[in-house]
Amino acid sequence: MDNEVLVAIILGVQAIVVAIIARENNKRKQQAEVRAEESRLSMRLMSASLGLSVETAHAIKRGSTNGEMDSALEEAADARSEYDKFVRGVAATQITG
Repeated sequence: MDNEVLVAIILGVQAIVVAIIARENNKRKQQAEVRAEESRLSMRLMSASLGLSVETAHAIKRGSTNGEMDSALEEAADARSEYDKFVRGVAATQITG
C-alpha cells in the first residue's frame, strides 16, 4: 500500500509540473504573437511615414500637391488607426488580465 501511495504522489506532482510548464509555454506563445503583430504594425507605420515624407518632398519640389499626397495621407491615417486600435486592445487585455 505504501508504494501505491508514493506512486500516486509522484504522478500527482508530475501532472502539476507538466500543467505549469504548459501554461508558461502558452504565455510565451501569446507574448510572441503580440510582439509579432506589434512589429508588423510598426513596420506599416514606418512605411506610411516614409511614403508621406517622399510625397511631401515631391510636392514641395513641384510646388503643388496631387492625388499621391492624398493617398499617402490616407495610408498614414489608416496605419495610425490600426496601431492605436492594437495598443488599446493590448492595454485592455493587460488591465483585465
